[in-house]
Amino acid sequence: MSENLEIMYLQEFDMTGQNPICQMGKTYSVQIMKQFPKLKALDGYRKTVEMINMRDALPVEQDETVSYNVAHVEWYDSKALELKQPSLGKFDDTTEIKREENSLQALLNECKS
Repeated sequence: MSENLEIMYLQEFDMTGQNPICQMGKTYSVQIMKQFPKLKALDGYRKTVEMINMRDALPVEQDETVSYNVAHVEWYDSKALELKQPSLGKFDDTTEIKREENSLQALLNECKS
């Protein structure tokens, strides 16, 4: 049965969760490949592709502290603060808007049922 083995995982792709044999370093993969000649992939690495250490391949996280000065930016319309009921009059009651509201309500009702 083991002579037909083509894929074997003895550790995770990022080299965690290792089987004790993996502690042998790079030589373990050579020995496993000799033991199982039909093996095409070991630990996610294909036999015909050069094996790299995935931990080394991951980009290094950089500590980038960015500060923004937004004191000069106006984030809201100051006129809105002067209104007693700012939510009123935001949208004009036109026939088109009523039609769109009815269409949305119909879609919402379909979702409920």
